[in-house]
Amino acid sequence: MSEMTSVMERETKEGLNRPKGTPGKALIGFAVLAAVVAGFTIRDYYGRGQLESTHFPTAVGDADYFEAYDEVNRGEEIFRVDGEPYYRLEYNPDERRDDGMKKIAREDEDRFFLYERAVAKESEEDPRYFIKVGEGGMGKSFYLLVGQDVPAAFISPAPVVEDDGADGEGG
Repeated sequence: MSEMTSVMERETKEGLNRPKGTPGKALIGFAVLAAVVAGFTIRDYYGRGQLESTHFPTAVGDADYFEAYDEVNRGEEIFRVDGEPYYRLEYNPDERRDDGMKKIAREDEDRFFLYERAVAKESEEDPRYFIKVGEGGMGKSFYLLVGQDVPAAFISPAPVVEDDGADGEGG
């Protein structure tokens, strides 16, 4: 028995009486923890679109354009917002800064936004409305002037030119 006691005393004094496999258990625990963190990171990466969305009050980042503007004549109805018609007032779109245009509403068919200037000019009595019709360069886009009232010049009939036969045709 003395022999057994001396072996136990020696193992205790030398620190050999520790639990077996502790470094392996620590390594396995670290690997499990790293796998859990990696799993959450991957889930967040692929679900980023659902987690984050940024909405600007300006036109910055909007990619919804009214692309068929060249098919609509001045004075023709283009779209409706809350049932109210908007008409094309300008022939050519102007290039404007996106951060200078403020969203007003989404058109009824949910295709694009209606905008106005973020800071209105003092000389304008009525607000001026615009729709985005194309991408420009360096933070700019092309905007077309639209409105709810059509100027009389746009809806007046085109002048009729009578053919007097003096154009050299006919026989």
